[in-house]
Amino acid sequence: PQDYSLWNKLGATQANSARSGDAMGAYQRALDLKPNYVRAWCNMGIGFANQGRYEESVGYYVRALSLNPQAESAWGYLRISLGCCGRIELMEAVDNKDLETLQTHFPL
Repeated sequence: PQDYSLWNKLGATQANSARSGDAMGAYQRALDLKPNYVRAWCNMGIGFANQGRYEESVGYYVRALSLNPQAESAWGYLRISLGCCGRIELMEAVDNKDLETLQTHFPL
C-alpha cells in the first residue's frame, strides 16, 4: 500500500511482537512515503534502541525533533539513548533543547 500510516502501524505491530528487525523495514517504508513523518522517525529510533543500538537511535530522535521540537516523548527517548551510549556530555544540550548542537553531533 501507499499509505504511510499503515506502514507505520505495521511496524508498530511487528515491534510489539518482538520483531524489531522487520519493524524497521516497515518504518523505513513509511518514511519513504512521507519523509517528514515524525512518528516514524521516533519509531526508527525506538527500534534501534530496542536492538541495543543506542548511538544509532539518537540520530533518528534528533531528526524527529528537528521536524517537531515539541515532541516531548522524543526528548525523553533521546535522553535515555544518550545515557545508554555514554554521551553524557550532550545531556545539557537535551536539557536546553539545543537541536543545533545535537544535529552537529548526529546528522541524519
